[in-house]
Amino acid sequence: MIYNIHNILLIKSELDLFPSSFKTKNVNGKLDLIVSLKPNSYFEMQLQYYDEIMPGIYYLKEEDQMISVISIFGYKLLLSVQNLLRADHPTLVTMNNNYKLFTRKLLRVPLSSIFPLEHFLKLIVGTILHQKKATFVFCAGFSLRSKNFLIASFGSMGKTTLTLEIDKLETNDFKYLSDDTCIIFDGKVWGYPQDIRVRGKGFKFFHLEKFHPPSSVINSELISSFNPDHIVFLEHSEKYKKYSISDRVSVGKLHSVTNKIFPYGFERNLAALDYLYGFSVKHTNQTNILINECLSLPGTVIIGSGNYYIEQLKSMAE
Repeated sequence: MIYNIHNILLIKSELDLFPSSFKTKNVNGKLDLIVSLKPNSYFEMQLQYYDEIMPGIYYLKEEDQMISVISIFGYKLLLSVQNLLRADHPTLVTMNNNYKLFTRKLLRVPLSSIFPLEHFLKLIVGTILHQKKATFVFCAGFSLRSKNFLIASFGSMGKTTLTLEIDKLETNDFKYLSDDTCIIFDGKVWGYPQDIRVRGKGFKFFHLEKFHPPSSVINSELISSFNPDHIVFLEHSEKYKKYSISDRVSVGKLHSVTNKIFPYGFERNLAALDYLYGFSVKHTNQTNILINECLSLPGTVIIGSGNYYIEQLKSMAE
């Protein structure tokens, strides 16, 4: 499968784990990321030549390759990341079937320093985006009555639910950018419309779920980018209120939310890669610059719940 992310980044993957909105049959340009599966022997035959830089993580400078080995319930989870920051070669992310099954099928939320596969690959994409002078920002994005909104909050606070509900209520005056994550690039906010998760029966850690592309869920028009008019932060309370904040405070809150969701240093493999390449400080500085350039505008905090959120957003869109 080939994914073209706004002509910023081109991905080839054996695993269907990137936003389906970006799928394409055309390979126009150089690949930036290749994701594939390999048998255990691919990893094990190389390890004798590698240096161990962290328990279970090995590196060979000549190959510019890191190999991660974790044993869970007696099964080896094997992962390789190669050419992460080389402009002349695509980044190669390779894993064995055990790694895919555990982090894709069983692991729903980060467990210590092991992340679900979709989240790990998103961190890799975020790292490559920084090479393109772009960055992820954790917020939903949509246009309501010709006003462009970014909706920011920590996870499980209702960004997706709010976006889907307004789409139903305001179909003719609504345009969808993303319900969870956006990209800042070239002075604009671009959508990163991941497949929308619908949870079924089960517990928080183990439950049935299905993923649907936005095109099959959203009733309104899907757009690729915009310049925001409002940044809104959601908080929960039974005491409803809304207040404005300065651009400085708004930018600070947006950094806090984004840094919580993209914790590069807490994922063991990314932490090892940061140890090797030292990219996290540069990424933080670049994110600060891009957010300040593109999203430095006063914000609004809305405290309450679903219907109150919708009423206040409609009012702001007038």
